Amino acid sequence: LSSSSAASDVYKRQARAGAPPSAAAALDLAAELRVPAPSRLQKVHNVRVALVALAADGAPAAPIELDVRGVVDGDCTVSLNVLWRLVAHFELPRLLPPAALRAEVARMRAGARGAVAGGHANDGEDELDELDGSLEYVLDDERISLLLHWVRAAVRPFGVPVRNLSVSFADGRALCFLVHRYAPWLLRREDVHGTVATLEASVAARESDAERDALASGRWVQTYDMAATDEEYKAAREGERANFRTLATAVRELGGAPLLLGGADAVGTLPDEKSVVLSCAFLFARLREVAAQVRAATTLQASARARNHGALRLGPDRLKLADAVRLRAAMSVQCAFRAARARAARAARLAARRAEREERAAAA
Repeated sequence: LSSSSAASDVYKRQARAGAPPSAAAALDLAAELRVPAPSRLQKVHNVRVALVALAADGAPAAPIELDVRGVVDGDCTVSLNVLWRLVAHFELPRLLPPAALRAEVARMRAGARGAVAGGHANDGEDELDELDGSLEYVLDDERISLLLHWVRAAVRPFGVPVRNLSVSFADGRALCFLVHRYAPWLLRREDVHGTVATLEASVAARESDAERDALASGRWVQTYDMAATDEEYKAAREGERANFRTLATAVRELGGAPLLLGGADAVGTLPDEKSVVLSCAFLFARLREVAAQVRAATTLQASARARNHGALRLGPDRLKLADAVRLRAAMSVQCAFRAARARAARAARLAARRAEREERAAAA
């Protein structure tokens, strides 16, 4: 198949040389497509050209003919698998640089150690063990492993166990506390509701305490009387839905991070691992920006306080260095403000266009 495609040969030569596909190769690939494509043969040809080029570029490969037939026939599983390989190959490396992930994991772990050393509550998790144990994930990739480590390190102070990329995110608490850790002004801790997992943990704790007291006093206890009621389970499931609604509101205000999980998709079912990966990846990229903006604002505030109190007595060289630090911090704050203003203006334009379309539809 690939020998009959000049564009695919260009992609393969560049892939063997370790170079990314050039714009000329992309144009050659586009020139090889057959458009319009009303017949099945033309659709099969176009899909085959794209998949051969994707495989030549180093993306995770699968039997090309099976993928071609599945995509052309509209097979949902095959089409989603192809889309995932596209995203994993082109988008995840941009969103999840390994060095940045490791740095954030180290920063989160240092912050958790400081909370424990300072005597702050850690919800029963006082020991900070290594993050490379008791983790379960199906997608075998270094970036995804580091992403899971980052989420676990970020939400660990709130007592949310994160061991995989599916069950651990089913009740919305992990993502809520992830946003709260970086942007507490958007999502407060008290806005995160109890779920079925917290209810079952509470029941298990009550039973354990009752059994321990019974053993100490030498009497027998009926632990089945401590089981949760149907009303408590109903409230816990409603808490899961409320968590996803709260998360959606916070992510929408945050901007720049599409949320691929919702209450209808996750509550009562196991969220798809790939959807969780993409949601966390976009959140990581956006929350890193938020953390940089917060650090920049903190630098400016600390510098202003020090200057106002006369504590900044530096020589010419040190003063020039301090001015450079303040300038970088101010530029970061300005960039954040401009980006927020641009997002608000774009949202206003979209709302205006939507209202105009609705008016035209009503008039028609």
